Amino acid sequence: MRSILLAIALATMPALAAAQSVDDGSSFAETEHEIRAVIADYFWGRQTGNPERLGRAFNLDNGQFAYVRRTNEGDEVIAMSLADFAARADGPLSAPNTGRILSLDIVGDQMAFVKFELAGESRTFIDYFVLYRVNQRWMIQSKTSAMFQPTP
Repeated sequence: MRSILLAIALATMPALAAAQSVDDGSSFAETEHEIRAVIADYFWGRQTGNPERLGRAFNLDNGQFAYVRRTNEGDEVIAMSLADFAARADGPLSAPNTGRILSLDIVGDQMAFVKFELAGESRTFIDYFVLYRVNQRWMIQSKTSAMFQPTP
């Protein structure tokens, strides 16, 4: 059921100015579809713990991931490569999650910003992705996350 919800969320978001074109001549609708496919690879790679699928979504050569870790001693920013993040996927998540694109901003034919919600029973992540289009392929260049736990 949750996979159906993601498919609906990814498919029903309104198209972004589909009649316009980006600098390479492709339509915004085509570009949006390509970006949504990358985000789907991220979601399903994360959901199923599949490092290869995460690797299809990420720039593994020099992409970056960062988040804030809160401890009793204070906060610190944790950063790692997207290759290291993908390699840490070692099996399905313990509980199913839902995912949805909250916003998508396409900047010409080479950059896009995506705000994505990954929600589970015990916590929700808001991810911000910067995607670049390099050699005709969209990929996530950077991922930053914030985690929220529901209040009782």
